[in-house]
Amino acid sequence: MLNRWNRILSSRLLITSVGVGCLVLLAWINGHSAEVAPHWLQFLFLYLGIACLIWGLGREDQAASALFKWREISRQEILLVTGILGVALVLRLWELGSKVRAPVDEVLPMMEIIALWGNPNLPMIRRMGFISSLTRLFASWQAGSVAVFGHNLLALRIPSAIVGTLTVGATYILGRILFGRNTAIIGALILATFPPYLQFSRVGILNIGDPLFGTLAFAFIILAFKSNRRIAWVLGGVALGLTQYFYEGGRLLYPAFILTWIIFKLLVNRKAIGSWVRGLLIFGCTAVAIAAPIYYTLARLSDPLSSRMNTLALSTQDWAALLTSPPNSPAFDFLTRHLIDPLLLFINRPDPTSYYGGNSALILIFLVPAFLLGLLWSFKNANARGLLLWFLMAWAGNLLMVDSALAARYVVIFPAIALLMALGIIQTASYLPVRYRFKIVFVYVAFCLIAQTIYYFGPHLEAYNQQLVQGRDAYDALFRSEDLPAGTAIYLVDPPTNVTEDYAQTFVRFLADDKTIHLIEELDTFDFSQMPEAARYAFFVPADDSTTPRLLAQHFDFEAPQYTTYSLSNDKAYVLYLSLPKS
Repeated sequence: MLNRWNRILSSRLLITSVGVGCLVLLAWINGHSAEVAPHWLQFLFLYLGIACLIWGLGREDQAASALFKWREISRQEILLVTGILGVALVLRLWELGSKVRAPVDEVLPMMEIIALWGNPNLPMIRRMGFISSLTRLFASWQAGSVAVFGHNLLALRIPSAIVGTLTVGATYILGRILFGRNTAIIGALILATFPPYLQFSRVGILNIGDPLFGTLAFAFIILAFKSNRRIAWVLGGVALGLTQYFYEGGRLLYPAFILTWIIFKLLVNRKAIGSWVRGLLIFGCTAVAIAAPIYYTLARLSDPLSSRMNTLALSTQDWAALLTSPPNSPAFDFLTRHLIDPLLLFINRPDPTSYYGGNSALILIFLVPAFLLGLLWSFKNANARGLLLWFLMAWAGNLLMVDSALAARYVVIFPAIALLMALGIIQTASYLPVRYRFKIVFVYVAFCLIAQTIYYFGPHLEAYNQQLVQGRDAYDALFRSEDLPAGTAIYLVDPPTNVTEDYAQTFVRFLADDKTIHLIEELDTFDFSQMPEAARYAFFVPADDSTTPRLLAQHFDFEAPQYTTYSLSNDKAYVLYLSLPKS
C-alpha cells in the first residue's frame, strides 16, 4: 500500500496536474470581481504551481548535474563567481536608502504596498493602478521587505538589489553557455559595476525584474537545444512565462525575441527539428501555463494588454507622415534622430530622464571600443548572434515609441550589452602576444571595473541628485516628518511644482501611517479655522522665508525651529516649526 501511494505521489501527470490546478485557481481568483482569497494564498498558488510544473514536467531519471556539467567547473571558478556576486550585492546595498534620497518613480509601489496593508484579499496579478498592465508580484516582494526592515526607502529597494545581483549570476550562466568561462566572468564583472545597471538595481521600480528572467529564459533555451534535456526545456519555459509578471518592456520583448531566435535556430538546423519537437512543446506549454493567469485576468476584466505602449507609441498616422517626409524636412530630421538616438544613448549622449540622468552616456568612454568591437564580432561569431538579435529587437521595439532613447526601456538588454563588451575584449585580446595577453586584459578590466564604480558613486550620483531634486527639497521635509509625534498634522508651505498633495500623502503614509500632510501654496489666503483637530501641528517653511514664521506665530506657540541635518542651501531647505503640546 505504501509503495502504491509513493508511485501515485511521484506521478508526473499528477504533479503536473496539481501545478496547472494551482495556476487555474490563481487565474480564477484574479479574473473575477469577488475578492475571496488572501494575497499570501494567491502567491502560494503561483509558487506552488511553478514548482509542480518544474517537478512534474522536468523530472528525469538522470541527475541534473549531467545537464549543467558542474564537474567541469573548478573550485576556483565557483569561488570567483561567488565573490563577484558578493561584490555585486555589496555595491547595491551600500547606502541604498540614502545615496539617492528622493523616490525615483517609487510612489507607485508605495501605493501598492499601502493597498496591500489595507486589503488582505487584494487580487495580486490584476492590473496595478490605472496607467499600467503590471502585476503586484514585485510589489509583494517589496511589501515583505518593508515588513522586515521598516517603512523606508532602504526596505523598498532591497528586492531590487537582490534581483539585480541575481541577474549578474544569470549573465554569468548565459555567458558560460555561449562563450565559456573567461567571457562569462568578464561579462558578469562588467554588469556588476555597470553604472546604469547599478542605478536601476538601487531603486525600487520593477523594471529590474525583466532582465533576470529574460536572461535565464535565453540561457535555458540555448542549453535545451544543446542537450535536448527535459529539465532545460521546462526551466526555459518557466523563465519566459515569468517575464510576463514584470514591466511591459520585458513582457513584449522577450517572447518575440525568444520565438525569433528559435525560428532562426530551426531554419539552420532543419535535420534536427524532429528531435526537438517534444522539447519545444514542453517549453511552449510551460511558458503558456505560467503566463496564462495574467492574460486570463486581463481578458476577463477587459483591461488593455499593453497600456504603456498604447499611450506612448507613435500612431499609424505618425509613421505615415515620417516615412513619406522629404529630406531636409523637420519630419525627416526627426526620423533620422529617432533611428540613431538609441545608439547615441549608449555611447554619446546622457539619458534625459530622472530614471538615470547624469552627464554621460550609458557606456563610459573607456568601454565604448569594447562594446563596438563586440557588436562587430557578433556578426561573425555564431554564438553571439543571439545577443545581436536581442539588441536589435530592443532597438526596433523602442522605435515604435515617441521617444526611442530612454534608459529605463533598455534595462531589458543590459546583460546582452555586458556580454557584448566582454566578447569584444576577449576576441580582440586574441590578437595580442600570448605572453602579454592575460596581463593586458586583467589590467584593462580591473581599470574598467574600478572606474565604473568610482564614476557611479561619485560624479554620476552628485549630478543625478541635483537633477532629481530641482528647486526646494520637499523630500527632505517628507523624510523628517517620519520622526514627528504620532497624529501630527503636517503642512508643507510653498511646495515645489513636482510635488502634489496626493504624492506627498502617499509618501508620508508609507513612512508613518499615523500622520497626515497638506500643502499650502499661499499662507496669507489659508483659512486656519478649517484645520482639523490634532494633538500637534508641524509646518515646514522655506528656510529663506522670514514672513511665514511671523504669521504662524499669531496662531500657534512653537518649539525652537528645527533645521535639516542634510547639506542644503537656504533656497532649497525647509525649517520645521512644531507646535507645543496642548495642555
